[in-house]
Amino acid sequence: MVTDGVKPGSTPPAERGQRNRLGELAATAWQRRLPVAIWTGLLALGLGLGWASFALEVRYGDQFRRGGVLNGWQNLLRQGAPGQLLLPVAAAGLLALVGWWRLAGARPEPTLGLTRMEGAPVSQLRASLRRERRIVTAALRVVFALAIMVACRFIVYLGLALRGSPVARSTLMGVFIEGLVWALTGGAFWLWKGRYLSKLESWGVGGD
Repeated sequence: MVTDGVKPGSTPPAERGQRNRLGELAATAWQRRLPVAIWTGLLALGLGLGWASFALEVRYGDQFRRGGVLNGWQNLLRQGAPGQLLLPVAAAGLLALVGWWRLAGARPEPTLGLTRMEGAPVSQLRASLRRERRIVTAALRVVFALAIMVACRFIVYLGLALRGSPVARSTLMGVFIEGLVWALTGGAFWLWKGRYLSKLESWGVGGD
């Protein structure tokens, strides 16, 4: 007996399709297990640091209200999202935009380990530029990781604010502005990175 084109005891086509999609997703995740592990660890670290910063804000806030004396870092943690810490982040983003603009007309220059470009073999210059490329891309990964962790901090505060925490509610706007500044700075560095790598490619300096 067949019901709606499905034999008794067989798996419906919709369910088979869902299982196939889940299997393909699992296979893709396994093939890319290192990036998946890195992203998972980064998100877990960001959420953990967000929760720790909230706990410290509550602790030092209570201590301050009881008349306790706080040092510089403790007072910053008590404030939750002090604006003065965003000034160097915003300045870095502006410098990245300036660098992005100036890279449009950049020409090859002496790089790490080379005081003069004249007389240096082409192979040596390219090797030095590749070394610089590795260092720069590694530093940019750190910037992007920090931006992601700040975003995770906002998620923590948003969840706590929705659960009724007065401390999280009072700090939520500051944490949002902090995340926005970090996101804009990360975007500026992303633009700079794209133009920087394109410029190196045009000079014949590709990735390893």
